[in-house]
Amino acid sequence: MDKLSWVEQDKNGRDYTIEFHRISDEAGFWALVAQIRSIYSEIFISSSDEEPVMLCENKLKRLWDDIRDCKPMIFIAKNAENKALGYALFLCEAPEYYEETAVLEQLAVASEFRELGIGKKLIFSILKVMPDMGYIALHTHISNYIAQDMYERLGFQRFESEDSEIVDFVYKIKFKNERT
Repeated sequence: MDKLSWVEQDKNGRDYTIEFHRISDEAGFWALVAQIRSIYSEIFISSSDEEPVMLCENKLKRLWDDIRDCKPMIFIAKNAENKALGYALFLCEAPEYYEETAVLEQLAVASEFRELGIGKKLIFSILKVMPDMGYIALHTHISNYIAQDMYERLGFQRFESEDSEIVDFVYKIKFKNERT
């Protein structure tokens, strides 16, 4: 598992670190999950679920099965106390996308650290480690208006999903000229 880190500042001028990790195996995945589990649970597990811990584990196992062959990378924002503030999980070889496209699989920022620019820095961190990346693509649920607004403010363009079974939007942002 490769690791790299750098310091950023939030909108209030507080320093935090962004750590980059290339996930190469299941053990590395679970080691990183231990760092982000509380954020993942807050965002992706409903408090009304009967067995939230088991549901969280099952969802994470399915996530690993879905991403392991797609060159996953994760960026984790941490404060001075080493507490995870948020993370961005990218897939750099997703079969349904073109080369030079990083797919933002998950973005999550703990509720108490939102509106500070951390999500934006996490999204664009991919360009620090892969400067030749041409696009960032992502999917968001049709009812996730907050995410849609954020992505559009960041310059992403919205496309209707080609999969009529899924009620979501595809967003893409271009970083360099397309090759012919």
